[in-house]
Amino acid sequence: MVTPIRIGTTGDYAPFSTRDSNSCFAGFDIDLMEQLIPGPKAFVLLNWRQIPLALTDNHIDLVASGVTITVARKDYGVFSRPYLENRTVVMGRLGTALPVARLGVNGGGYLETVARSRFTHSAIITVENNARLPEQLLAGDFDAFLSDAVEAATFGARQPVSILQTLERQSHALLLGRSYTELQTQVDEGITNFIQTGQLRQLAETYGIDPNLVPSR
Repeated sequence: MVTPIRIGTTGDYAPFSTRDSNSCFAGFDIDLMEQLIPGPKAFVLLNWRQIPLALTDNHIDLVASGVTITVARKDYGVFSRPYLENRTVVMGRLGTALPVARLGVNGGGYLETVARSRFTHSAIITVENNARLPEQLLAGDFDAFLSDAVEAATFGARQPVSILQTLERQSHALLLGRSYTELQTQVDEGITNFIQTGQLRQLAETYGIDPNLVPSR
């Protein structure tokens, strides 16, 4: 029997990884995995705090959930080649003045690091479900929250929130365990092929992502 590739994903980060009431995963990264890895796969629900240990203890083989490339993550994993460029953004009700007293952010991820390093005069409030950030903002749990430009488009389409400030660039990639060199080669070659054939741009358009954010070569 062929051992399935175990893919960690958060299920709360549209349009990269979402999870419905039937526990089925969907999204850009999920479709990318279906196309890159034709063999058996098992998607494992994880939050950002669980990902480092899951990788180092070999509970999963890779992470596919709009992972931002950071130096800190290279301590416990290796990245594929980047497949998408993005920008960090601050979101809130239209007209909210920055800086704010209370800033919401998904706990354990890259954006929590950004929040704590850049917004030192704001109280940082972490949430465990990234998809609920707009809902909690409108409920008054905080005054603004950190997101990214791609995710912001999905929030703005459903909730009365908008981008208040655009911050630094970020690049997304797959994050693999250090021992999975053959798998890393496979996904890197697959991503390169999808870029060259235009498949990656088509996949981006399917999820309402600006195809110009996909690397050109």
